[in-house]
Amino acid sequence: MSLVDTHCHVLPGVDDGAPDLETSLEMLRAAAAAGTAAMIATPHQHPGRYPNPAGPLKAAHALLQEALRERAAAGEKLPEIHLGAEVHLDDGLVERLRSGELLSLAGGPFVLLELPDVFPTGPVEQLLYELQVAGFQVVLAHPERIGRLVREPALIERFVERGALAQVTGHSVSGRFGPECRSLTHRLLEARLVHVVASDAHDPRRRPTPLAEARAVVAEAFGEGEAVRLFEETPRAILEGRPVVVPPPRPLTPEERPGLLKRLFGRD
Repeated sequence: MSLVDTHCHVLPGVDDGAPDLETSLEMLRAAAAAGTAAMIATPHQHPGRYPNPAGPLKAAHALLQEALRERAAAGEKLPEIHLGAEVHLDDGLVERLRSGELLSLAGGPFVLLELPDVFPTGPVEQLLYELQVAGFQVVLAHPERIGRLVREPALIERFVERGALAQVTGHSVSGRFGPECRSLTHRLLEARLVHVVASDAHDPRRRPTPLAEARAVVAEAFGEGEAVRLFEETPRAILEGRPVVVPPPRPLTPEERPGLLKRLFGRD
């Protein structure tokens, strides 16, 4: 088992994730013990909360890389760490990605995009289009935990049909975020609207790095092939910047489409 984690907050001292280098290393040891071979550190780039210019993030990544080299020299095997960001929806996003001010996942064509709990549909769809034209593909960060998408999960299908990938959190799969979140996440899995499962780890205990529990749940409920796709093949393709081919979504049932009539009559 060679898991790839494409969303985690392991860089030391840059956001609400690992506060220092020792915590980062503790999180990486736990990930390695659970079968994770590579990770993309995705600190928040969120205006007003965690602005995190690219320069300081690259410096924090270099610091962690140096610590990993030292641990490797001492015989300790820890996951590879690549750099990306969890980019919050904001104006000028395409231009800032092109300039390198905002970071894509491992420097490739995939952008981990966090939507706010309330957002207008049209501008997000326009952003998906503009990013595609610019050579980027959106990976939606934890849509099962975004307020409006929880209330209107058919919007996830709508964004996937427009080229986005959906990345859910391991704790959402396993039920550690509660039964309602687990139920929605499993409905999305059944509808083939999940493309990656990641840890979104923030600390060693409350929101840790291991993905083995979530992988076991997916393997049991949806088959080993699906577990390989969600935890290994697709995240590895994202890490390496390779195209991701995903199965078409299964249309959601009417019960899964709250707000559909409102959208059909143009009041979205």
